[in-house]
Amino acid sequence: MGSSTQMSAKDRIVALLDENSFVEIKGGVSGTPSYLGVHRFDRDVLSQNPDLVFIEFSVNDFTHYQDLFERSMEGMIRKSLKQNPDMIISVIGTAVAGHLKDCYFKGKEPEMVQSHKKVAAYYNIPYINVGKAFSDYIQRSGEDIIKYLPDEVHPNLEGGKIYADEITNYLDNYDWNIDFKSEPLTVNNLENASLFMADQYAVQPWMIEANMRGKNP
Repeated sequence: MGSSTQMSAKDRIVALLDENSFVEIKGGVSGTPSYLGVHRFDRDVLSQNPDLVFIEFSVNDFTHYQDLFERSMEGMIRKSLKQNPDMIISVIGTAVAGHLKDCYFKGKEPEMVQSHKKVAAYYNIPYINVGKAFSDYIQRSGEDIIKYLPDEVHPNLEGGKIYADEITNYLDNYDWNIDFKSEPLTVNNLENASLFMADQYAVQPWMIEANMRGKNP
């Protein structure tokens, strides 16, 4: 990518996206919370030495484990900045139909969105609430949620465009100044969490019978 540390974060994003060698790292695993994410973050994300990281767990993190998920979110942020203090990070907030009906349409934010925003704000990391942007769009247009979230959870191409437009607009206007504080926000944050593979410890007569994403479970 070249020596980009002398550029502003915004200019670095533009440069990265303009590079013909731009590579997307798909580190997501559907239906899993940030607690699993922070444990596999080193292996599935940071091992690739990314320049730009988007973190999103607003749907699969649940309110009754709020403290755990705040510590998990902070763990991923601190892991990233410990590896590269100049890494560009953004936390994304998506939404399901229930979030719109129970919260956004009533002028409220889901509790986990509030929790993730709090952690991101502590490090001056942008929180891009595409769920709120989607809610605003639906309320302005009067269209049915199902048109964009056919299963009430996952956006189709049209829904994805609403998300993408909000991310683009936010990044274009954000005053980047990520602040890696030495003191964590949460008690016992999970920045030292690791993932240990079962096959490293298996002894006979254990057998590995299935694979996940091409890796041993």
